[in-house]
Amino acid sequence: MIYSGNKLLNWNSIFMLVIVPIIFFVSPAPKNREVLFYGIMIPLMYLLFVSQAFYFILTQDTLIIKNYGFPFLKIQYLIADIQKIGVYNSRRSFSKAILQIKTNKSKSFGYQGASLKIKDWQSLIKDFEQKNIEVTVDVYYLKSK
Repeated sequence: MIYSGNKLLNWNSIFMLVIVPIIFFVSPAPKNREVLFYGIMIPLMYLLFVSQAFYFILTQDTLIIKNYGFPFLKIQYLIADIQKIGVYNSRRSFSKAILQIKTNKSKSFGYQGASLKIKDWQSLIKDFEQKNIEVTVDVYYLKSK
């Protein structure tokens, strides 16, 4: 099952594809120092965008994490290796939650899926639980009722 939400029409993509270009085109022509400023700001804004652009593919025996900002990025976890999954609140992003994976060997950083809606997160959590993976949900609107 693929949990990707709408990759184009979400706040993260709208910010990157609409608001950021408007800011750069409306601002006056850069002088020498400002060229360096824009040379740093544009890649920084892109990194902020892709840090929230993860989506998840859950197969019978594998969890695959991909990023629609870096299409070549592919992270795989075997379901048998996953000990625990944490779904935590995402305070400073457009993402509804952050997914953190703990395996026998390591603990991942938080994967933010800004394109996923609440129902996508709930469905992903339910599918993890059906695969007998311990899931800790620390987001009040994603908790089972």
